[in-house]
Amino acid sequence: MDLSTQFKKANKKYGMPDTHIVMADLISLGYSNLDAYRVVFQEMAVLPDSQLKKEADDFVSDAAFKKLLKDRGHKHAAEDLDVLSKEELMDKEQTAKLIMRAAMKQPADSKERVDGLIRYADLMGFKREEVAVEDNLDTIHFFFPVKCSMCPLLKKYNDYQKRHNKEGEVLMAIDMEHIIRSAASTMEKLNKK
Repeated sequence: MDLSTQFKKANKKYGMPDTHIVMADLISLGYSNLDAYRVVFQEMAVLPDSQLKKEADDFVSDAAFKKLLKDRGHKHAAEDLDVLSKEELMDKEQTAKLIMRAAMKQPADSKERVDGLIRYADLMGFKREEVAVEDNLDTIHFFFPVKCSMCPLLKKYNDYQKRHNKEGEVLMAIDMEHIIRSAASTMEKLNKK
């Protein structure tokens, strides 16, 4: 890998190969050990995944690399703070990027990572977009009344009876089941014709 002389000069203080520094930077930015290893050491990609994972884990577990990783992680965190100090307020996207970056630095199966990703999704409004898309569909929603006496069908039926001067034929809520059953059979007969 051929890197710029500026990169080499800036990282000469570590006394490690440039590939190690790039690997530490990628992991500090949220790449998994395996993904960072694949990017940096592309010639190793021909190995089976299990062996490649072992190589990546062995590489990351080296004491000198751990020290480098810690130092590069602090460098990136300091850059984040520097960005924050230059601006008075962060906008939604900057906040989301910081949350995502912090979440991705956590272990893949950790509660902290899940919490960070949930906060990121909340901030970006993914749920609100889903709801907005659902509302645009031609969907019919049915809501059942809390009490039988609040049933809109019963109310319409009784209003109809009152308008046509059939006060004696106004139904109680308990009688509504009978009306629905008889209407169902009538509707079936009409549909067959």
